[in-house]
Amino acid sequence: NDISFCPITGITDKRILLASHIKPWRVSDNNERLDKNNGFIFSPTIDKLFDIGLITFENNKTLLISKSLDINNVKSIGIQNKKIYENLPNENRIKYLEYHRNYIFLD
Repeated sequence: NDISFCPITGITDKRILLASHIKPWRVSDNNERLDKNNGFIFSPTIDKLFDIGLITFENNKTLLISKSLDINNVKSIGIQNKKIYENLPNENRIKYLEYHRNYIFLD
């Protein structure tokens, strides 16, 4: 019984949830592309922010927000820099998160 929800927004409606690669498909090998640990389930706004590097996560589930994202937009989205999102599944995802922080995230 796999319950899918966005660990950031809590949205559970599967019709609007997206599977988001951590290490992008275009730079992943075939094993990484098929690895269920190379992904998160996010709501569309969070997916977009993550995909283009405006947010990322530390290994301990702490959200990092790019300085290039305007503070008013951050407030409107409802996310909080340095907040720990306990529901973010990070097990077996550390190598992918490190790739995302180093190569995708816009510090």
